[in-house]
Amino acid sequence: MAHQKFIDKCKEASLDHGIEYFAVGLIVSCNMENGVPNRSGKDYCVEYIDPFGHHQMAWRASDEIEITPIDEDHHMYLKHCYEVAQAE
Repeated sequence: MAHQKFIDKCKEASLDHGIEYFAVGLIVSCNMENGVPNRSGKDYCVEYIDPFGHHQMAWRASDEIEITPIDEDHHMYLKHCYEVAQAE
Protein backbone atom coordinates (compact mmCIF):
# COMPACT_ATOMS: atom_id res chain seq x y z
CA MET A 1 0.00 0.00 0.00
CA ALA A 2 1.39 3.40 -1.00
CA HIS A 3 1.50 6.03 1.74
CA GLN A 4 -1.86 7.66 2.29
CA LYS A 5 -3.31 10.39 4.48
CA PHE A 6 -6.88 10.97 5.61
CA ILE A 7 -9.22 13.68 6.77
CA ASP A 8 -12.46 12.95 8.61
CA LYS A 9 -15.63 13.94 6.81
CA CYS A 10 -17.36 14.64 10.14
CA LYS A 11 -16.07 16.62 13.09
CA GLU A 12 -14.72 14.97 16.20
CA ALA A 13 -15.79 16.56 19.45
CA SER A 14 -14.17 16.94 22.83
CA LEU A 15 -16.99 17.36 25.30
CA ASP A 16 -14.54 18.10 28.11
CA HIS A 17 -13.06 21.11 26.31
CA GLY A 18 -15.91 22.13 23.99
CA ILE A 19 -13.75 21.84 20.87
CA GLU A 20 -14.79 20.38 17.53
CA TYR A 21 -12.17 19.39 14.96
CA PHE A 22 -11.56 17.31 11.86
CA ALA A 23 -8.99 14.59 12.51
CA VAL A 24 -6.22 14.55 9.87
CA GLY A 25 -3.38 12.05 9.73
CA LEU A 26 -2.01 8.86 8.22
CA ILE A 27 -3.61 5.61 7.15
CA VAL A 28 -1.81 2.87 9.10
CA SER A 29 -3.48 -0.19 7.62
CA CYS A 30 -6.44 -1.35 5.56
CA ASN A 31 -8.80 -3.93 7.03
CA MET A 32 -10.37 -4.92 3.69
CA GLU A 33 -9.80 -8.22 1.94
CA ASN A 34 -9.74 -7.96 -1.87
CA GLY A 35 -11.60 -4.64 -1.69
CA VAL A 36 -14.43 -6.09 0.42
CA PRO A 37 -15.21 -4.01 3.53
CA ASN A 38 -14.72 -5.60 6.93
CA ARG A 39 -17.81 -6.92 8.71
CA SER A 40 -17.11 -4.59 11.62
CA GLY A 41 -17.72 -1.62 9.33
CA LYS A 42 -14.34 -0.11 10.17
CA ASP A 43 -12.03 -0.45 7.18
CA TYR A 44 -8.94 1.63 8.04
CA CYS A 45 -6.68 2.03 11.05
CA VAL A 46 -5.71 5.72 11.25
CA GLU A 47 -3.19 7.69 13.29
CA TYR A 48 -3.28 11.39 14.17
CA ILE A 49 -2.49 13.97 16.83
CA ASP A 50 -5.53 15.59 18.42
CA PRO A 51 -5.73 19.34 19.18
CA PHE A 52 -4.36 18.68 22.68
CA GLY A 53 -1.14 17.10 21.38
CA HIS A 54 -2.13 13.52 22.19
CA HIS A 55 -1.29 10.72 19.78
CA GLN A 56 -4.45 8.86 18.71
CA MET A 57 -5.08 5.63 16.80
CA ALA A 58 -8.59 4.69 15.73
CA TRP A 59 -10.63 2.73 13.21
CA ARG A 60 -12.58 4.49 10.46
CA ALA A 61 -15.05 3.27 7.83
CA SER A 62 -14.41 4.12 4.19
CA ASP A 63 -17.33 6.53 4.07
CA GLU A 64 -16.14 8.42 7.19
CA ILE A 65 -12.86 9.65 5.67
CA GLU A 66 -11.39 11.14 2.53
CA ILE A 67 -8.16 9.38 1.51
CA THR A 68 -5.41 10.93 -0.60
CA PRO A 69 -1.78 10.00 -1.35
CA ILE A 70 1.08 11.53 0.64
CA ASP A 71 4.71 11.72 -0.46
CA GLU A 72 7.46 9.84 1.35
CA ASP A 73 9.05 12.91 2.99
CA HIS A 74 5.78 14.12 4.52
CA HIS A 75 4.89 10.59 5.62
CA MET A 76 8.24 10.18 7.41
CA TYR A 77 7.92 13.60 9.06
CA LEU A 78 4.46 12.79 10.43
CA LYS A 79 5.63 9.38 11.68
CA HIS A 80 8.43 11.18 13.54
CA CYS A 81 5.90 13.60 15.08
CA TYR A 82 3.77 10.67 16.25
CA GLU A 83 6.80 9.04 17.88
CA VAL A 84 7.62 12.29 19.70
CA ALA A 85 4.00 12.69 20.87
CA GLN A 86 3.96 9.11 22.17
CA ALA A 87 7.21 9.64 24.08
CA GLU A 88 5.91 12.67 25.96
